[in-house]
Amino acid sequence: MENTYKVTDGDISLTIHLTGEHIEHASANKEDKYVDAFCQTITKMKVADAAYYGAKMVLEANTTKTHTQNKGILFVSSIPSLATMDTLIKEVFNLSKQPDSARYTSTSYQAWANLNDSAKESAIKTVLDRFFDGNTLYDYKKVFINCKGTCIKVDLSSLMPKSQFHHTLIELEAQTRVKLNGVPVIFVLEEIKDANTKRK
Repeated sequence: MENTYKVTDGDISLTIHLTGEHIEHASANKEDKYVDAFCQTITKMKVADAAYYGAKMVLEANTTKTHTQNKGILFVSSIPSLATMDTLIKEVFNLSKQPDSARYTSTSYQAWANLNDSAKESAIKTVLDRFFDGNTLYDYKKVFINCKGTCIKVDLSSLMPKSQFHHTLIELEAQTRVKLNGVPVIFVLEEIKDANTKRK
């Protein structure tokens, strides 16, 4: 069953062609990098998945390392055109009466989840070695703590002062996601020395 929905917010409109619960075609009347990427990204997705995660996928794929360094962590709401697309696709989903669905899982995440712990650590080591290449204080065994799912714990206390932790962590997380083909990893800081002191 095919249905077409056209929704508008101000002077921006989004047109969605559905076949069943899948988006066959998406288009908008605004020329914009994020709008174009959004329409391309959600094509062939389930409309429920597009409503929940389409804009976030576009944000992650189009956020440059330089932007992240200069402005910190971005949210969909930080980019007006993308926020509008997010609002409009949610409206289409509500109008479509299509069923809700499980959390959207990218193929890169599925591939990562299927790796054993040794393979994950090997991939993380490669990324860390490249990221800290040239830093004479770097020692992988002192920096890497563990990896559980997409959460990677690291200790940067042997490499730099605490004032540099935040920016380094943001850049490291962004670069790692690129190197791992979009796996949504999250880096968490844990200072082993401080933790041991607290335990005593």
